[in-house]
Amino acid sequence: MLKLQMAVVDILLLSEALEPEKIDAFEKEAEVVGSEVRIISVETREGVQLRDLGKVAAILRYEVQ
Repeated sequence: MLKLQMAVVDILLLSEALEPEKIDAFEKEAEVVGSEVRIISVETREGVQLRDLGKVAAILRYEVQ
């Protein structure tokens, strides 16, 4: 969540397999910094990959070290 709090995240990708409380927390933080949130279904191949990779990913606004 650190990159999200740094306002570096443009689009936050969340697996629908994530716990609802965590989704809510991510959505609230994303709203504060102006990031878009997309919930990805596990009914797709990409959704299964996201779930298996940790349930959270992001497309960044710019590169960070």
